[in-house]
This record gives sequence, C-alpha cells and structure tokens, in this order.
Amino acid sequence: MTFTPTRDPHRTTREVEKSIYNQLVEYNTYPMFYIVVSYTTRGKSDIEKYNYKRLNHIHSTHKLIRRKLKEHFNPDIINMFQERHRGYQEKWYEGNLVSDIEIDNYHLDNDKIQYDDAVNNGRYHTNIIMSDFNIESVMENPTSRVKKLLTNNAYSTGIPIDHCFPYDNEYVLKCDLINACIRTINDVDKNSKRAVHIDELNDTQDIKYTLNYCLKECYNKGEDFNNIIDFNNSDILKEDL
Repeated sequence: MTFTPTRDPHRTTREVEKSIYNQLVEYNTYPMFYIVVSYTTRGKSDIEKYNYKRLNHIHSTHKLIRRKLKEHFNPDIINMFQERHRGYQEKWYEGNLVSDIEIDNYHLDNDKIQYDDAVNNGRYHTNIIMSDFNIESVMENPTSRVKKLLTNNAYSTGIPIDHCFPYDNEYVLKCDLINACIRTINDVDKNSKRAVHIDELNDTQDIKYTLNYCLKECYNKGEDFNNIIDFNNSDILKEDL
C-alpha cells in the first residue's frame, strides 16, 4: 500500500498508526505480545557487527524470525518494526569518567572534555507486535520443531523447558517458547538475557502505547515511517491502510 505524501509528515504517520491500531484492536484477541530483539556484538566478527547496521541484513533477519514464529506457533498477526540505536560516547574530564548530567551540573569546561569513539552507533534492534496463538494445538501434538524448542533453556527459569512442566501460568510457557524460537536464529545471542524481551499487551491502551513507541522515531526525529515499519515482513498489508 502506497500513501500519498502530505505537507505534514506527522499527519501521514498518524494515519498509518491509526490504521495499524484499528487492525490490531479489531482482531480483539488478548493477550498480544510485544517482543524486542537486540543484536548483541559479543563474540561477533567485524563483518557481523557491521551487518547489524545494514537495513537489508536486518530485513533478512526479520524474514527468518517471522517464518520461524509462523512455523512454530501460527499466529495470525506479526508486525515488525526496526529501530536504529543512537549510540553513545564515554566522556572524560581530567582523567575521570563523567556523565552529561555531571557536565551540566558542575559547569565543566567543554574544551577540557575528552570523547571516546561512538559505541553501537547505527546498530538496529527489532520491535515486534504479535497476536496470541493456541498453545493447546501447539503442545497437544508438538511438531519436531516444537520438540526441539523444549530442549532449550527456559527464559523464566534457566533450565530446559521440558523440565519446567507442569507450568502454572500459560503465558509464561508461551513466552519461554517464543524466546527459545527466536534464539534459534544466528543473529540472536543464545545466552544473553537482553537479546529477547517479551511484554504482555492486555488491552487497547497497551496496544496504543506500544505502537506509538514503535513509531517514536517518526515523531521525534522526523524519520519516514517506511524506514521504521518492515511492511514486507508484516501482516499489515493484509488490510487496507
């Protein structure tokens, strides 16, 4: 779907956001899942680190994530967004590490502040909004793919998922399975706790806040929504925006 540009870029973004919001709300099945995938550089080669700054590479990773989630759990909706890290620099004053707040509060002389090279500048991470799935159909006759996930460590406990049964909370089981599924992808660190984070969306307010957060770069930095929403790897296009 192609939008006709308007004089106010935020107006177009708001229209896109409203259309996606309406699609999610009309689906009307909760909980939904907000998933953040971070691509850590620990133990990665220089070319792998560089790939995390390339949008084409991130979209290829999105394609893998989407395919695996669909194959394992068959959710109706997976919407994917990419977000670029701003990066940061450590700052030093007379041999001491200082923060931006300390520089302002103590009125430090900017000419005497030394800056390290920018870290993580331009690297992406991924935001995903995914609909719920039928855990009973997944677990009643688990496929070979799902059986492999059960041997992975659960995010909730740190021990293999198949050692955690019976689960007291169905949502925790779903999160452990989603987490294990995404970590089968090479770009996602299998050991870092921060590589995959999952939150529960329980109502329209949760959806509204989360979707707005996914698009915040459009409002805060004037980024084109086409550079934030991965339309090719989302179910957004199944509805007319």
